Amino acid sequence: IEYFKLCGSFNHAVRLSIAYGLDSDLMSLALQSNSTQVINNAANYFKENKDIHKALTLFDKCGKLKIALDLFFNCEEKINIEDYVFDLIETSMKKLSPKSRTHYMSKYADKLINMQKFEKAAVLLASELSLFEKALDICVTNNVDFTTEEMITNLTPSERESTDKQYLIMFAKALKGKGKYVEASNIYFAAEAKMKGLKCLVQSGLTSYVIQYAVKCHDNKIYELSANYLQHQ
Repeated sequence: IEYFKLCGSFNHAVRLSIAYGLDSDLMSLALQSNSTQVINNAANYFKENKDIHKALTLFDKCGKLKIALDLFFNCEEKINIEDYVFDLIETSMKKLSPKSRTHYMSKYADKLINMQKFEKAAVLLASELSLFEKALDICVTNNVDFTTEEMITNLTPSERESTDKQYLIMFAKALKGKGKYVEASNIYFAAEAKMKGLKCLVQSGLTSYVIQYAVKCHDNKIYELSANYLQHQ
């Protein structure tokens, strides 16, 4: 095997490693090889031997992304999946076309839910606008606290990704329902739903935030509503 490797005959070295079950040598050879066929042969060997981690790594390396993803989705939930595999799967999905990515992300989220990784599933889906509503539903259904600073950051849809502000408004409404008025008002503002943001703060009774928000908006209707609120304080 060593001599085959030295002369660049990775296919022969891989064949011997498979024949004698030398898994460590096989993985090392496959990672060093630039041959798609060699890597694919090694990946299929590990797949047949149910070494999911090695098979996924090699299928990804040789560009067989959908095979890698399907292999992951079909593995048993009870299998101990190492953290780097999740990173690998998420990286693989980013290489797919938008249509395929949405399909596989939804399947991936379902897999994570079956593994009771609810927070991870929600954050993943929130990154794809068409799946954002499902992300919020996962949080509500499985009692995921989406009101922490980290989760708000992770779940807030990027303005750059959406000319339609419905997803921001959807999230702001969910935060408001949890009593996170200040956070909700900031997201309403980002969604250009300024009046909704002010009404949210008025409902909270946080006078100082109402004043700050009104100043930030530079809008006559906002000034008027804020003044009316302040008159009764």
